[in-house]
Amino acid sequence: MPYPVPLERMLAPDPDTVVKSALTADLVFVQGWLQARAPHTRSSYRREAERLLLWSAGRGKDLGMLEAEDIDAYEAFLADPQPSSFWCGPSGPRDKMHWRPFEGPLSAGSVAAALRVICALLRAMAKAGRRVRLPAVAHRAARAQTGRPPLAASDIAAFLDWLGATGHGAQHRAARAVALLLRVAGMRVTDLAGLHCACLEVTEQAKKLKLLGSRRHPLTLDGATWMALQAHWADRGWTTTTPPTGRPARSRCTSPHQARAS
Repeated sequence: MPYPVPLERMLAPDPDTVVKSALTADLVFVQGWLQARAPHTRSSYRREAERLLLWSAGRGKDLGMLEAEDIDAYEAFLADPQPSSFWCGPSGPRDKMHWRPFEGPLSAGSVAAALRVICALLRAMAKAGRRVRLPAVAHRAARAQTGRPPLAASDIAAFLDWLGATGHGAQHRAARAVALLLRVAGMRVTDLAGLHCACLEVTEQAKKLKLLGSRRHPLTLDGATWMALQAHWADRGWTTTTPPTGRPARSRCTSPHQARAS
């Protein structure tokens, strides 16, 4: 390639080799996969997909050939795209020759976000029956899971002590419920976003909350966590002491004013 091109200007190569046929199939699949995304996520997913397609084609590999070491190499590439004259340039129209997929090296957080999109793409390809070497995905996912451990009990305790002295509004009750749930479950803050209530079993001996998306079902709650969750649920307008099945275990008590929040 004399210069990189955005996804909408990529042309399928003549399928005269196995690799070129696979690259053509990759392009068709990615285009369909992006069309199925929600509009507000499509542009960010497109950016990560076109970067990966350009990089893998430059290495003479289709997406189904990527191994764990390729994922590591791609991670390093995102943090330092070289040669920068080929990959990097100022933001500009996508239909101009001087368009580039990067403005510069990505931060650690942006690299992690990019790899999450890539993992989702490769998993979707495997689910669709495409030839994908999933050990590459599993390798990357395992590294992401071990990258940030759960909060230490001492940190949670310090936060609860601070929270108790700052007020008693709905936001404080939500934060208290989150902190106590983290302490009971031993999970990371990011794990809470996907937790939804499945069922609740309350007895005099124990209060058990089953959460969809958690590997620990059910969770046995202590009295303080149970009362904090009930207070949070009341702030969200639930008139019963048990949460509706399928609803998030924790959420905003009020919606933001942006149109997207509705």
